[in-house]
Amino acid sequence: MRRYLGTHANPPAMSKADLHIHTNASDGTFSPYQMLQYVSAETDIAVLAVTDHDEIHGALEAADLAAQFPGVEVIPGVEVSTFDGHLVGLWVETAFPVLRSAEWTIDAIREQGGVVIVPHPMSWLTLSFRQFTFKRLARKGYTFDAIEVMNASPAGKMSYEKALEIQQRLGIAQVGGSDAHILEGIGKAHTLFPGSTAADLRAAIGQRATLARGGYFDFDESMTYFRRKMRRYADWLGQAFVPQK
Repeated sequence: MRRYLGTHANPPAMSKADLHIHTNASDGTFSPYQMLQYVSAETDIAVLAVTDHDEIHGALEAADLAAQFPGVEVIPGVEVSTFDGHLVGLWVETAFPVLRSAEWTIDAIREQGGVVIVPHPMSWLTLSFRQFTFKRLARKGYTFDAIEVMNASPAGKMSYEKALEIQQRLGIAQVGGSDAHILEGIGKAHTLFPGSTAADLRAAIGQRATLARGGYFDFDESMTYFRRKMRRYADWLGQAFVPQK
């Protein structure tokens, strides 16, 4: 029987965080301000992590803007393209060089005092850690703070069972993130944690007190994402190839 965390009842006195969001600073289709407007008006999310691909300026912009939206906190983060697959660093201040080893990247995130999360492990639809990567890192004594068990994208859906098995085997925190590239996707998968602040969330990750919850993007949501991405690429191509006056 398929184990699905989203079917469990949510414990009381817990808040909701989305720890995997992409703005138009990388390949998302909305600005940091639009994201905060939407989350504040349309969701019950208390904490967001902006994790653009190999970029941090969108996350830092969102963190600066968050004061305008009481009740919503922003964690600066990066989804780093390592040689071994994607790796998320939260509570960081800079982006990181791409295509370095997982070991190098984990050390760099730790040096900034950040939290290390493995997103969508074992997925074949995007750059992801494989079993041999986990084994190699374990032999060298490398650890993570959390495994992204729930990821609302097709990449996350196909890797759910393996992600849950890895999280339980390693005995570290489980988290959820939408991997949203469109506004409507934010919060589709999420993390529950005791408390209500980013500091509470970080403590809960350290105490393994987080819960991954939510679901997956449906066909219509996936098509909406695809159409908006194509429009964005068309706009980018127009800007790139039209001579500037």
